[in-house]
Amino acid sequence: MRHRVRNITALLIAALFGAAFAADENPAGAKPESNRIERAAKKAAKGADKAAKRTGEWANRTGNRVGKAVERTVDKTGNWIKKKTE
Repeated sequence: MRHRVRNITALLIAALFGAAFAADENPAGAKPESNRIERAAKKAAKGADKAAKRTGEWANRTGNRVGKAVERTVDKTGNWIKKKTE
């Protein structure tokens, strides 16, 4: 999980520096010689967004699974206690 967060952070930083570099390279109104940096920055930002979304969905699914497992355990324990005390 830490590696994924570190990678997302690195991608965001790279995207910000790439966008800033591309903005400084071309004066206002001038046609850019190459859109490589801009495309790379957009691609990195898009990848970071997808990774963050995927990580968020994974966390939600895992949380739901854990919650259901806890509920099942509590129910089983409650039923076991009822049987033993009757």
